[in-house]
Amino acid sequence: SAGAAKDTIVEEYQELSKHEEDDLQRILASCDWAIGNAEAFTERLAEELSGLDGANIHAIMGSEHQVQDLIKLLDQALWELNNTEMKLQDYDMLLETVKESMEVMEEKDRCMQVEDTNRDKLAKEIETLISQLEMSAEETQLLDHGNLSGRQSLQQCIAAAQRLQHVQSVELSRGLSIMSAVTECREHADMLSRSFGQRVHGHLTFVFAKMASEALDNTGLRHSSEAILRPHSQIHHELLPYAPLLTWLRTANETHYVDLCKSYVQHMKRVYEVEVKEFMESAKQNLSKERRQAVPGAGLKPMTTAGSVSSIHSGSSASNLSSSELSRDKSRISMTSLEDERSRFDHVFNTVLSQLDPVCSREQDFLLKFFPFSTHEPSSSGGLQQDSPDGINLRRSTKGSKPEVGLKASAFTRKKMLTDLLSVVEPEVQQLVQFGDKIDG
Repeated sequence: SAGAAKDTIVEEYQELSKHEEDDLQRILASCDWAIGNAEAFTERLAEELSGLDGANIHAIMGSEHQVQDLIKLLDQALWELNNTEMKLQDYDMLLETVKESMEVMEEKDRCMQVEDTNRDKLAKEIETLISQLEMSAEETQLLDHGNLSGRQSLQQCIAAAQRLQHVQSVELSRGLSIMSAVTECREHADMLSRSFGQRVHGHLTFVFAKMASEALDNTGLRHSSEAILRPHSQIHHELLPYAPLLTWLRTANETHYVDLCKSYVQHMKRVYEVEVKEFMESAKQNLSKERRQAVPGAGLKPMTTAGSVSSIHSGSSASNLSSSELSRDKSRISMTSLEDERSRFDHVFNTVLSQLDPVCSREQDFLLKFFPFSTHEPSSSGGLQQDSPDGINLRRSTKGSKPEVGLKASAFTRKKMLTDLLSVVEPEVQQLVQFGDKIDG
């Protein structure tokens, strides 16, 4: 198109330089006729151009050796250029090799760093694993042969048992759990747990039997004239240091733990049966003794009354009492005697309950501390209760009502233990009430 051609012409046009413009003006000035005779001017320019070309050719031919030297220099430059290019290629290859070597070294360095990190982590993990699973020789010796009777050695055995429980309860990942060393440590810990559990079971069973036997031997109620029932504070004090072992045994071997619960109930139940029965028998004897002292010659009283009535009917002049007055006096004496007997019974009965209260309370408090059961407390129902600080409720009643001993334990199993231990209390209290009713007539 016309626009495109115009753009091409504009692009091909080159402005004359200052030097070219001066030469053109000089030529035009030397040829005044050039403007009027363009053909002659053109021919002259062609002649001058031809002369210049010839001069250039002669100049070139005259400098042929210089051209040859120039060509040689160009050839040498080309050779040097090729040589330099080859060296650059060699350098590139060397640099490529160095680059690969550096990459390999960097990869090796990274792998070494990862290896060092893994080694440190592995060492720490092994140290942690050893600290968690390894039992020292001293701890093993304590669990196998430690003295469970001495206070200091008992505390050491308890610490070793707690350490053993920690070893058995450590949670490990599956990868660590299947390691042969870990398996051996676990098996060793299980073996120690079984053997120590048997030792604790046997020792405490012996201690329960020994303390129960000593308590029965030291029972002084058979020869005591007063109704006294004391808590087993000494037995509880000697047994409480073993409480952490009971806590450990419940987790380690529940069968042994249940056997010890039954063993304690079995041995101490016999002690309570003997002591409570003798205590109640002493209360009955005191009640009978007070009645005899309060009514001396009670067996002769009806005869005396009958004699007085007989002499009145025989017309004795010494007596002015009428038949109705004698009847009122007899009724008044009978009511006074009945009130006195009931008052004495209430006093003895309240004394009995006041001594049963601390015994039951101390026993429940001991069970709460010694045997580790759950802490959910069942609710008690109905009736007014007198609560002791440890949760024993003694429902006191006056003569003629049925007393109850409510045992509010913090778990069913503990409640059952306490109920079994003190099972003798309720029937003995009922017998005491029946004995009072019998005396009352």
